[in-house]
Amino acid sequence: MEQAEARKIFSNGLAAFMSRKGLLLKDVAATLDITEVSISRMRSAKILPTFDKVFTLVENGMGLDEIFGSELAAKLTADYQKNTVRKDPITAARQAKEILKLLLNEVEKMPGVEA
Repeated sequence: MEQAEARKIFSNGLAAFMSRKGLLLKDVAATLDITEVSISRMRSAKILPTFDKVFTLVENGMGLDEIFGSELAAKLTADYQKNTVRKDPITAARQAKEILKLLLNEVEKMPGVEA
C-alpha cells in the first residue's frame, strides 16, 4: 500500500469515526493531545498519526476498518486470529492494539521507514 493511499483510507476512517461518535476537531485534538490543525491535516489526507495516537483512537472506539480500510482490516484480523491462541476473552480495542503492534514491528523492518 502506498503512503498516499494509506493517508486517504485513514482520513476517510477518521471522518467516519468522528461522525459516528459526534466528535469535533477540538474533541479529537484534546484526546490525542495535539492541535486541531494536525487533526484537520489527518482528515484531509496530508499526514498520518503516530502509532501511539492510533492506539489512543482505538482505545476510544475507532475500528480497524476505519484505520486500514475494510479489506486490509479483515485480513489483519483473520491473520491475527489464525496465529493467536487465547484462553481469556479479548476486547475489540485490545485486539486492534495487538494487531497494530504486530504491524508496527513489520513496518520497522522495512528499509527507509521510520515509524
